[in-house]
Amino acid sequence: MADDADLTAADAEIEEMQKKVAEMEEEAEKLKKLTDSVDETGDGVDREEVDKRSVYVGQVDYGATPEELQEHFKTCGQINRITILVDKFSGHPKGRAYIEFGDEQSVQQLVVCAETTFLCYVWISPVMAL
Repeated sequence: MADDADLTAADAEIEEMQKKVAEMEEEAEKLKKLTDSVDETGDGVDREEVDKRSVYVGQVDYGATPEELQEHFKTCGQINRITILVDKFSGHPKGRAYIEFGDEQSVQQLVVCAETTFLCYVWISPVMAL
């Protein structure tokens, strides 16, 4: 009799696990559909065009903020976005950033700014399309 009770408890536990797996699979399918729909519709932005207006900035001080970078490079032109790369595990800055400008002329103007320093030596190169 005790074996039957143990077997029934184990069956109930297995059934509960199967329900949870089914729920997780349903959630994964919903996320996949959502991701696919975003990929299909896109955000109306041409990635190559954005890359032409973006630059990679290396050796950025670890304490630098997007606001400080924006203040430093604002003379080059309108800045749409600044992304400071961080380690995905620790959240600490990697010392690199991407700056997206409003137009390609700003990237050309950046050559003048490349001779300046910002909390350390800054190395700048245009983003290359992969």
